[in-house]
Amino acid sequence: MSNDLCDRLSSITISFSAISNDLCEEIIIEIFSRLPTKSLLRFRTVSKSLYALIGSPRFIRSHALRSPKRYAITHEVRHQEHARSLNMYTIHSESQLSSYAGITPIKYPFGNNRTHIMGSCDGVLCVYDWTMKAFHLWNPSIRRKVTVHELPSSDDDVLAFGFFLDPVTHDYKILKMNEACTTVYAMKTRSWSEIAPPTPPIGAVTSFQCLFDGSLHWAAGRRTDDRDYCYFILRLDLRSAVFSTVELPERCREPRHVTVIKGCLAVICTESYIHGIFDSFVWVKNTKTGADGSWSVAFKVDRRQCWQSAHGDLFFSYYSDGYYSDGILVFNPETKSKVRSKVSNLKGVYFSCILDMCMFTESLGLLDVGRSCDMIRWNKSSKRNKRGRRVGFS
Repeated sequence: MSNDLCDRLSSITISFSAISNDLCEEIIIEIFSRLPTKSLLRFRTVSKSLYALIGSPRFIRSHALRSPKRYAITHEVRHQEHARSLNMYTIHSESQLSSYAGITPIKYPFGNNRTHIMGSCDGVLCVYDWTMKAFHLWNPSIRRKVTVHELPSSDDDVLAFGFFLDPVTHDYKILKMNEACTTVYAMKTRSWSEIAPPTPPIGAVTSFQCLFDGSLHWAAGRRTDDRDYCYFILRLDLRSAVFSTVELPERCREPRHVTVIKGCLAVICTESYIHGIFDSFVWVKNTKTGADGSWSVAFKVDRRQCWQSAHGDLFFSYYSDGYYSDGILVFNPETKSKVRSKVSNLKGVYFSCILDMCMFTESLGLLDVGRSCDMIRWNKSSKRNKRGRRVGFS
């Protein structure tokens, strides 16, 4: 919908109750669910009826199904040659990934902490904060966040994290898997609980999660009798909360990334690493169910970190100097075409490198939960302490 039309709709001052006399709720949801989140936030201030409708779980789910895909990219940036590095992020549409022209970086809501985006569900990103030992649920579309702290007793080495929307309870859930146990946090109850761990126990997880066909998937492995590693795909069914495994092709020695290509489960396996170049192959399952069927080599790649796009293209971090990821390479598996975008074109930035990237849906998730990322970090009325520094809050 055009901005002009959104502005004209926003100027309507008649009450929503008057509109509802002529239009049924189904038609109203059909119309409003096609608006961008920015316009919907403005409409919530028009009437109590609109406020309740736009904030309802039914409307939020309907809006997410019609919303476009976006990409959140976190960067480490310096605005001057000797300035202190800051963490920033940018929001891109699919068409903007080939060029950074005109895109202004936004201050990262988690400061300079060491973080990783674990995944996204209905527009909500789950960010693990290694510095705080906490999880952040973050919606960059409406700039809201919720912080979830780990269990005090969870000191064992972490094998894997997971983030998903429970298809039964429609609740955001966070999974943490370590050597001792597997625990799941539920947003609605705000509590941690244990689920049955994988059996036999796994020894390592070598990839981040991939959501496919109602299950989370990770590349994993366990030691064999001859002390070598046997690799496979670990799968968690989101309805039953039961772990299972998917066998990998015999030639797939070191799985590094699980993804989806044209509706099929795929895995990227690294075969060798010579002079800073990763020699890897992409294997794709021949059936869309993922549980059955054979694997076949789709193509060869030589990049490090991989992300999946909305239309089947593969996104790779691009290392022009062999160390810093300063761009994105978009690879089309069918045409074998490559398009590169350089972070050095980021507006007003002297130096920048990519830290993380995640695809998400523009949505209203976390609308009435948590707090705004735009809250003032420092209390302007607070007194200075003895050393002359402000005493503030986060």
